[in-house]
Amino acid sequence: MADLTRAIDTPCNVDFMVVSSYGKGTKTSGEVQIIKDIAQPIDGRDLLIVEDILDSGVTLHYLMQILAARGANSIRLCTLLSKPERRKIQVDVDYLGFEIPDEFVVGYGLDYAEKYRNLPYIGILKPYVYGGEEFREEVLNRFERQNERLRPLPDHTGVPAGGRQLCGQPDTADRNAVL
Repeated sequence: MADLTRAIDTPCNVDFMVVSSYGKGTKTSGEVQIIKDIAQPIDGRDLLIVEDILDSGVTLHYLMQILAARGANSIRLCTLLSKPERRKIQVDVDYLGFEIPDEFVVGYGLDYAEKYRNLPYIGILKPYVYGGEEFREEVLNRFERQNERLRPLPDHTGVPAGGRQLCGQPDTADRNAVL
């Protein structure tokens, strides 16, 4: 957002909303929540919504309806990233950075469970980070088949005898979680 704001030479006001349909997951719940609302009235104003990523379209469709109902003169949408394969509701984009494949991306402001937001680049999050129990078991079974000496520790943390973490929440210093 800061990079974009510095590039705008037209006088403007900037306000922020926090709207989510994801919570801490990787898939939309379909239920949109306004976590922080704008502070300024928008009656008769021309708005530019700046979004990090357009995925299902559920959140942005809801947001655009809310802002139109509040009396905005016009609403345009600018998004850094768009995943057209995931679209459930059509949302028209006026300014687009990049179309990307259906992968979970983090960095440059994008997060997973409030992590990885501070990375200076956009990367694909490795599935083992969010894959859950089924994926963890699949990884452990694959490692066991490749080398019978590898066994999970008794506490089932996902750390094999060799000591390398295979699943779970790596700390923010673990850059290996991002492709």
